[in-house]
Amino acid sequence: MIKAVRLGKKYGGVWVFRGVDLELPEVGMAVVVGPNGSGKTTLLKILAGLLEPDEGEVYIMGMPPAVAIRRMRRAVLYAHQEPLVLAGAVEDNLFCRNDEVFDALGLGGLLGRKARELSGGYKKLLTIARVLSCRPKVALLDEPTAYLDAEKRKALMEYLWQYSKRALVVWTTHYIAEVPPGVPLYELRDGRLRNLATP
Repeated sequence: MIKAVRLGKKYGGVWVFRGVDLELPEVGMAVVVGPNGSGKTTLLKILAGLLEPDEGEVYIMGMPPAVAIRRMRRAVLYAHQEPLVLAGAVEDNLFCRNDEVFDALGLGGLLGRKARELSGGYKKLLTIARVLSCRPKVALLDEPTAYLDAEKRKALMEYLWQYSKRALVVWTTHYIAEVPPGVPLYELRDGRLRNLATP
């Protein structure tokens, strides 16, 4: 489903990472851990086709990201690390209707509320629901557990686990302890991606 070959990205002449190889299946979950500034967000944005690598190639279902996204609308979607909400009600922030996602993430009763008046945790869940409600084949989630309390984090993880049985979910975190047992784990550190197998 996703294949990255010798990926490299630099800013201002400084390499964030180089030589990144990654191959992920059509269905399942994978997690990338690493400290702040290690390049996790940059890597996800390259996989989503939002950034161009300075070297190497990415393939989504055998195609470059731009081609895959053009041919299969909303097949590959990215959720920002920072909560991203638009003016208007919660339901105005959602591009696809999916009550299963709204209810699982605790947003079902908030659809009429003004999005910008939500708490930080619900804004984060809204950012994630905007992606998952469109049922992408590949969901790329940048630090999805940030801003969430323990209850919301648990609900999100339970839903992501279920969703990963029919699509590919790739997410990032600082904390290995958050990663469910048996999930493929990668560490991005000092410009290199290492396969840590499963925690």
